[in-house]
Amino acid sequence: MISNKHFNIIVALFMVIALCFSSLIMLLPKSSTSSTSIEQPDYITTIFNDDSVIEINIEMDEDSWQEMLDNAASEEYTAANITVNGTTYNNVAIRPKGNSSLSQLVTDDSTERYSFKIKLDKYVDGQTLDGLSKLVLNNNMSDTTSMKEYLSYKLLDSLGIPTPACSYAHITVNGEEWGLYLAVEPIEEEFIERNYGSIDGNLYKPESDNVAMGDKDNNENKIMDNNNFSPSENTTSENNNKTTIDNSIDMQNQSNMNNGDSSGQMQMPPDMNTGNSTG
Repeated sequence: MISNKHFNIIVALFMVIALCFSSLIMLLPKSSTSSTSIEQPDYITTIFNDDSVIEINIEMDEDSWQEMLDNAASEEYTAANITVNGTTYNNVAIRPKGNSSLSQLVTDDSTERYSFKIKLDKYVDGQTLDGLSKLVLNNNMSDTTSMKEYLSYKLLDSLGIPTPACSYAHITVNGEEWGLYLAVEPIEEEFIERNYGSIDGNLYKPESDNVAMGDKDNNENKIMDNNNFSPSENTTSENNNKTTIDNSIDMQNQSNMNNGDSSGQMQMPPDMNTGNSTG
């Protein structure tokens, strides 16, 4: 039996190896991505800058702030002013966010440090944060290192997979300390345009991992009856036009990162250049 001392040493070694591996991959040249020839918005350099931590102060009436926290499960937006790196944005919308992480905190009496979603243009048309209309603030509550999500995004980005921009943010509420968060670019309009050059098409977001399997035999019959399985050149060419192997591999890589929230946050934007779906 491995003693606690030896077990802790083994775990520490594995963590060091994993961190070194992630750092090595980040130093490798990036694979070509769909966004390399697309002009990037200002917020990529002004907000999501790895050289500094974003300073965000949320200004709200204390009673309104507490009411929002007390009713976090409803995920209702409340008006507030926010100051980001010294620039104030008035009348923005903010609400608690999350899925299982939100429900866990609702029943936890020891903390109210929820994740948040900020919508700058909900009450003021056209208001953005250097071109970004929405901002997610993740609390990293289940990660004692506060590094797993950040490193995962950087790793995926280094592999050439379209990935949300992110940066650490120091949050204060009415000038009082609230904590270290990870600011993340939502996978919505700006993300799609930044990576694919257009917001035309559909963006699919499954709300849960519940799946209706249907009738297995009936589904198999539909597959057999409606597909041509002959190995002809035309069939191969048609299939190649419908499938992007690289994107399928990217989707599998993301799944292998073991993101437990992926079923609730999985996004499948269209490839605006080819019309094929991407993972």
